[in-house]
Formats: sequence, structure tokens, C-alpha cells
Amino acid sequence: MTASVIGKEEELFAETDRIITEVDGLEIAIFKSEGEYYALPNFCVHQNGPCGEGRITGTIEAEFDRESLKLTKEYTREGEVLNCPWHSWEYDIK
Repeated sequence: MTASVIGKEEELFAETDRIITEVDGLEIAIFKSEGEYYALPNFCVHQNGPCGEGRITGTIEAEFDRESLKLTKEYTREGEVLNCPWHSWEYDIK
């Protein structure tokens, strides 16, 4: 993996939680979350949508108990899940 300089941190993330840029011919979305940086290609594998432009949310995790037939759901991972704006496919940004 090679490093690429795209700008100064204080300028890039001054007013946003992400930037979309091109590095070596590939459009990427770079996210800042809890002081760490994460990057993903800016395309959805479903239909090539611009996933980097989507909402950052959490997700629902579910567990099914076969004996009691009880379904337990919990909203988790707030701020770690990117949703493609076209069809809501989810991507783990961390």
C-alpha cells in the first residue's frame, strides 16, 4: 500500500466528516470518525452508486432464539455504517 497526500487535515475536515477525492485514478471517500481516518472506494458494488455520498448511521443486529421463538433486535454501531444513497446497501467504514 502506498501513501498519497491529498491535503492538510485542518483544511479537508474543517466542515465535514468526509471528503471524496481521486487517488491514482480511483475515486475514494475518506471518512474521519473518532479521530481516525478510513477510506473506501466511492462506488457501490450493487449498481456502482456513489456510496461515499450516503448517510453514516448504525445498523440493526438481530438474534433469534429457536427454543423460545423470540427475536431480539438492537440498534448498534452508530457512526460506523455507510449507506449507499441509491439502494441503502451498507458498508462498514471501520
